[in-house]
Amino acid sequence: MVLDASKCGVPQKRKRFFCIGALGKADNFMQDILKTGYCTEYLEYICVDQTGKLLRPNFVSDHFTYLIKKFGLKKIRFHDLRHTCASLLLANGVPMKQIQIWLGHSNFSTTADIYAHLDMSAQIQTGSVAGALFGQDKSLS
Repeated sequence: MVLDASKCGVPQKRKRFFCIGALGKADNFMQDILKTGYCTEYLEYICVDQTGKLLRPNFVSDHFTYLIKKFGLKKIRFHDLRHTCASLLLANGVPMKQIQIWLGHSNFSTTADIYAHLDMSAQIQTGSVAGALFGQDKSLS
């Protein structure tokens, strides 16, 4: 059985979710306080809560929404950051295949269908080739 950290005298600033890799000392603190009440089943996992349990799948997106409101930022979904990242990579010359791998898309067409319209360098190159074919651009001859 795992104890509720909020009911065992944990200081208010310690009632947060912790990441093992980044905050190992905080995890040790919680293990010391909770003793056998600290869940040791997930010690090899990256992010656990203050009692050692896995984070809820929607914790990050829920907390992101909270931070957006707290700091008065434009409302966006957490998933929108993924699209922003891909768009910035593409705009800075990262090949679409590399973006596919980075995003973890199982096939290239998924990435291309979503982001191809943003690939301005490809559009400019296509326009230049088309212009050259019709005699508009002498520099490509």
